Amino acid sequence: MSGETERTCSKCDKTQPIDEYYELRSGVNGRMAHCRTCNNKRPPTENRVIYKRARNRAYADLVKRHADEFNALLEDHKAKALAELEELREAAATQRDEDVALPRLKPGPKRNTDSSVVDRLDVARCPHCHSYHDHGHECETCGDVPVELVDAGLDIDYVAIERRMKGDRSVVLNRDESHELIRLWIQQGGTVTSCVNTTGIRADRLDVSA
Repeated sequence: MSGETERTCSKCDKTQPIDEYYELRSGVNGRMAHCRTCNNKRPPTENRVIYKRARNRAYADLVKRHADEFNALLEDHKAKALAELEELREAAATQRDEDVALPRLKPGPKRNTDSSVVDRLDVARCPHCHSYHDHGHECETCGDVPVELVDAGLDIDYVAIERRMKGDRSVVLNRDESHELIRLWIQQGGTVTSCVNTTGIRADRLDVSA
């Protein structure tokens, strides 16, 4: 820093000691060009205009340095936007040529007017075949036993035998089924015609007299 002791104000043209000038890092010798009196008389709006001009110059320099990159990015954005717009126009033209029915205009399934609200209340859905059946009963489609019947103490095989008795009271039992179940079947009026093993081959007649 030079040994400057006095300076002439650039606004009022008065020569004053260097202490009458505010410190400014970017100024000449670290001091402002205007004296304290002239600087304090400057309205705040003028200061804001000066700083705004400085910011604008800095922004202009930044844009100038990155002009090529900015223009390339802008052109790429325009190309993508035009391509997307053209694709949407082609899709709209194709859709106008086809006879497309809106999903909300399609008729829904016909309501079953024969079933009442009371009939639809006491129903359950089978977890295996996803078909509806009476609540607390086995599934009529796959024969699955509800959890309520198992918790009540009924055996699954026992319920399966009850389901088989709904037919002509004659059933073909698997070899894996025990003699106790066969006896239960006979006690309820069923008949055992033959036994079929797991491979589907007909085996000998089971001995149910034991």
